[in-house]
Order: sequence, then structure tokens, then C-alpha cells
Amino acid sequence: MRRKGFTMIEMITVLAIIAVILATVIPRMQVTPAREVRSQAYILIGDLELARTKAVSAKSDTRLVFDVGSGSYTGYMDDDHDGVINETASEEAALGGFGTRTLPSDVLFGQGVAPALPSISGTGPITFTGSRLNFNNRGLTTPFQTRGAVYLVNRDDPSVVAAVAVSGAGSFRVWIYENGVWQ
Repeated sequence: MRRKGFTMIEMITVLAIIAVILATVIPRMQVTPAREVRSQAYILIGDLELARTKAVSAKSDTRLVFDVGSGSYTGYMDDDHDGVINETASEEAALGGFGTRTLPSDVLFGQGVAPALPSISGTGPITFTGSRLNFNNRGLTTPFQTRGAVYLVNRDDPSVVAAVAVSGAGSFRVWIYENGVWQ
């Protein structure tokens, strides 16, 4: 008479295979400081794209205002089409999307130990005048050809830095500072 079931050797083999798989997968799923900073840079790119797209589709100016002290930024759209953004609650609501976004507690606006990006003028964590980035109704930065960068750094490791560069034509690029070089 044969008994159905698994032998002890089969069970140990299956458990060993599962342990090996978990040992390789779990470290990749952990959120490292570099991943957190990089993730926030890509979230910022998405919000910049939203502001630029809304400017074009609504034929109205938009603005992002960065607040280094609170670690947040807010988007606005000229809802009455008068050519002036007063940064009111109605202009914030008109842009829709993200409203005010606050960075996670372990990510700050800042350059850390990284030098400034090549071909970006200005100093500080936000290189736009008055920490404001404006898009006109054609999706271009204003004043015309304004370019700059927003730097993000890990609170505990100043060598973990990402930057979002904005060109005068309103295109965006994420730069990562690794091994002493912007990539």
C-alpha cells in the first residue's frame, strides 16, 4: 500500500528554493535613500509635465512655486486669463492635479555635496528666480528661455543627490549624482 504525500527531503528542498528566491528579491524591494530621492525627482517631472500641459491645453499661464523651508511646492494656473498669477486658492484649484506637494521627510531641496549641473546658472537648491517656474500658454518657460534646476538630496546622506533640469524650451531631464559625477 502506497502513502500519498511529500517526503521530508522534498519539503526541505522546496523550502530551500523559496529561501533563495526571497533572499534575492527582498533586498531589491527595499527603498534605499538613492531610490527615494530618484523617485521624488520623477514625481517632480510628472508635476512639471502636468503644469506645462495644462498651460497649453487651457491656453493659460501656469506656475510652480517652490518653498525650500517647508519642503513643498505648489502649482497655480491663471484661471481668469488676465496674464497675472496671484497664487490664490482658486488658481491652485484651477491647475488641478497635485495642488501642494510636500517632499517625504527624508528628502530635502538641496545640492548636498554635488556641484551645480553643467550649463545651469544660479545658486541654491532652486535656481529659478524667486523659486518660481512659469510656463506660458505655448508651454515655454517665461521669461523666454528661462532654464534652471531643482536639486533634491537625502536628509541623512548629502552624497545622494538628484536634479531636475528644465530647459528654455520647457523640456525636463533627471540627473543623478553618482560616484562624484552627474549622470
